[in-house]
Amino acid sequence: LDEETQIVRAIKFHWSLGNNSSVLITSPTKEEDAINSHEIEAVIEKAVIDAERDGIKGNVLTKYLMRAVDKATEGRSSKANMAVLINTAEVAGRLAAAYA
Repeated sequence: LDEETQIVRAIKFHWSLGNNSSVLITSPTKEEDAINSHEIEAVIEKAVIDAERDGIKGNVLTKYLMRAVDKATEGRSSKANMAVLINTAEVAGRLAAAYA
C-alpha cells in the first residue's frame, strides 16, 4: 500500500478483527539519501572482519561497526541513517494525520 488513507484503513481493519498486535509499515529510503548497496555491504563486511580480528563483541560491537562504517564512507552512512530517521518521522506524521 502506498497511500496513507489505505494504510490507515488496513490498520483499522487489522484491529477490528480483534488483533492487538502492531502493524509493520516500511518506507523506502529516498534515492538521494541512499548509499549503493554493494558499496555499503563491502564496507560492513570489512568492518565485521576487523571487529573479529580486534576481539570486539557484545554490546560494544554495534558502536564499533557504526564508527568503522562511518569512517569508511567519509560520513555518508551517518547522513543516510539520519535521513532514514527523518523520513520515518515524516511518514509517521502523515499516517497520524490520516488516522485523525
